[in-house]
Amino acid sequence: MSSWGRSVSHESIERCSAAARLGAMQRAPAAVAMPTSSEEAVPRPTTKLLAQQVKLREARLTKQTRRLTRILHWEPLLGVAVLICVGLMNVFAAKSLCGTAIRA
Repeated sequence: MSSWGRSVSHESIERCSAAARLGAMQRAPAAVAMPTSSEEAVPRPTTKLLAQQVKLREARLTKQTRRLTRILHWEPLLGVAVLICVGLMNVFAAKSLCGTAIRA
């Protein structure tokens, strides 16, 4: 399930938080009692409220997942940029050391 370029630590963090949210969402409908035949005609406000809360949680979860995916999409590119910068710093540091040693 892991995508290319995504580190193992990000995968484990994402799985843990997703599992916790999924567990919370699965527990929410369990709190709703099954209505009997006489109660089926009139929906209770608590049932509607719980259904709204579940929908809101699902929407928030979807939004956060999209945001995290967008952010993690750039991680490999930024990692390569950091490696290139460190390599260039190494090259220029070596050149400046050689230049000062020759002049002295």
